[in-house]
Amino acid sequence: MRAHRWLALLPAIGMLAGVPFANRVEPYVLGLPFLLFWIVLWVVITSVVMGIVYALDRATLHALEDEVATVHSRIDSAAASNPATGDPRG
Repeated sequence: MRAHRWLALLPAIGMLAGVPFANRVEPYVLGLPFLLFWIVLWVVITSVVMGIVYALDRATLHALEDEVATVHSRIDSAAASNPATGDPRG
């Protein structure tokens, strides 16, 4: 499992573990009781965190695809320089 996927736990921890500390009506934030504001805030933070995880997943995927392409080109050049061995990929 990729390390950046652990970021996906942050919203669950923030929303669930933070509720006992945020369980109050006062102060009002943006016209909402504090607990409701806390939950709405974590819904927005969840979207941001999932976007970050998605972007990091895409970057990792592209890096792996580049690595695979490099390895394949090295294999192809090695096979071309020594045609008696044939194609090592089968």
